[in-house]
Amino acid sequence: MSQAVTPTELTISTVIERVKACETLKKRDRQTMAASLRTFARIAGQPPETMPATLSLVRSLFQEAGFARAGISKTYWRKMKYEVMRALRLCGVRILSNRCRTELPPDWELLVSPLTCRERKVLLGFVRHCIEQGVAPHAVDQAVFDGYKHSLEHHSPRSRHRRTFLAVCNLWNKCRQNVPGWPEFTAAITHRYDHYVLPWQTFPASLQDEVEAWLVPADPLDILGTGAQAHLRPATAALRRKTIHRFASACAANGMAPQSLATLRGLVSKEALTRGFRFLLNRHDGKPTEYLYEVAATLHSLAKSHLKLAESELAVLHAIHRNFRQALGPKGMTPKNRSLLRQFRDQQLAGRLLELPGRCQRRFKQNKTLSRAAAVELESALAVEILCVAPVRLANLAGIRLDQHLVAAGGKLYLVIPRQEVKNKVDLEFELPASTVALLDLYQKKARPALGHPPSPFLFPGRKGGHRTDGHMGRQLKKLTGAELGVPITAHQFRHLTGFLYLKRHPGCYEVVRQLLGHTSITTTIKFYAGLEHDEALNLYDQFLQESRNRAMAASSGKKR
Repeated sequence: MSQAVTPTELTISTVIERVKACETLKKRDRQTMAASLRTFARIAGQPPETMPATLSLVRSLFQEAGFARAGISKTYWRKMKYEVMRALRLCGVRILSNRCRTELPPDWELLVSPLTCRERKVLLGFVRHCIEQGVAPHAVDQAVFDGYKHSLEHHSPRSRHRRTFLAVCNLWNKCRQNVPGWPEFTAAITHRYDHYVLPWQTFPASLQDEVEAWLVPADPLDILGTGAQAHLRPATAALRRKTIHRFASACAANGMAPQSLATLRGLVSKEALTRGFRFLLNRHDGKPTEYLYEVAATLHSLAKSHLKLAESELAVLHAIHRNFRQALGPKGMTPKNRSLLRQFRDQQLAGRLLELPGRCQRRFKQNKTLSRAAAVELESALAVEILCVAPVRLANLAGIRLDQHLVAAGGKLYLVIPRQEVKNKVDLEFELPASTVALLDLYQKKARPALGHPPSPFLFPGRKGGHRTDGHMGRQLKKLTGAELGVPITAHQFRHLTGFLYLKRHPGCYEVVRQLLGHTSITTTIKFYAGLEHDEALNLYDQFLQESRNRAMAASSGKKR
């Protein structure tokens, strides 16, 4: 090849030229590599002549653009990524390899020999880094780990380098405790979030006692109890407890002594509010966020309803609560969710989403038995199907019981969730169509036994006899939709999508969406979905205008006759 240039000077066009001029490659390899580079630039929507060929940009674009969104097969997508990375290496860009093709030195081989294949795979990249730096196992220290972290951030072809680094740190520390002869050094793990949060024991016991007294629900049977607080859902109580804990820690992080926060009244004092919110604002670069508004709303509810402070004592909290809301604007759908819905204006993408469960069903229908990976994929496809026809919340989806929530009546199958289990206390009932029932039968017959979990009454069983956790189910949904569509979709975003897709076809029909999503008030529906059908409303108006003009022209020509 000709003289290499620095990576910052590279463009995709330059890389293509150097690949074509590389005499060490076979002609077919040169053609394949150049075609992959041109395809990558086309998918990125940038001309090869001006598109920088830096690893950080290439890595981010591969993360954002999935094979389904690009309209190519998964096999070709992986091949293209391999060829693009290979071409960058040929041009002098340092990229870490995911494989180790050389034998390990005796000291490192002896160290990792007791590990399982999976553990060796996790640790292999770090071992290779140590070998390149000439570091022996018992010479590993924090500087070596920091160097490996820097190497991952700048030279790894994978985008989730932080997850890789944390996995290596956790496994190293686990082996130090469980593997004889492992080096005594313990890797430091710095969590990105909430490092300021202090243990509850740091604060006076009286503060925690008051928090628990506030969160303990009134006896639901005491119908005539005077002054009894409303019954709190466990999830709501846990969220409020966590909010108070974090805010108290924020006050302490900004100079207040933890022992001075002995009561809830002290936590909503002017000094505590100023110090706590100033610290949290600085963590968010001085910008108000929905999280900070929710913290202010929780403290406002605490001070007004539980502590029953006078209006003069509430003045500071009133102002903070009001200012956050004004800065954020009217509450509604977040920009992130609006951006997701915008992608589904593409009819082909929306069609692939609706066809996704059926594709997975056809993929595994002829198999006599399923591997666990295939069973998990079919389980995720069933979850997608249920969310398409019955857009329930994630907790209700994960908690579906075969003996309680799936009710057969009149030759039909219904998903019935009583109001006691729903966030806003609304009874939910959905008739499941024949396609959903067919997928459900296939899942119960082939996939559910292949999951290998103990007997469970739940539709989506967990490992200990319960149901899949909300987090686990959410990750499965994002993984399947990301792989099949190129757009990861969360469980709650499915609720937004159902409302959006219906309003696209029927602009202004908010009452149908309200009933579908189980909103208690149509105001909530309008607040979140008004404006999403703007383009469709304009199209309908244009159609109405054209029809009106045609009628007017027809009437005018009739009079002239």
